[in-house]
Amino acid sequence: MSKIQEAIQHTEAYLKLSQDPAMVAVLAQLKQALDGKPQPLCSIGRIVTSNYVPAPVAELEDWVDLVLEAWKEIKARK
Repeated sequence: MSKIQEAIQHTEAYLKLSQDPAMVAVLAQLKQALDGKPQPLCSIGRIVTSNYVPAPVAELEDWVDLVLEAWKEIKARK
């Protein structure tokens, strides 16, 4: 499983608990990247770092790390 797929699964799980607008935006970009259609100005890194760094709880810190790894994977595909 790619980091992108893993990040999508974790993000969807968090969104079942709360509809956080920043997570919704991250999920949309992750799904587009998985479909091979990443946005030209992918802003996952900016969204995550501006909204979740520092993360308020350890679980979100793990999610942030995973999403940033997926973002790196997306950037490497270009």
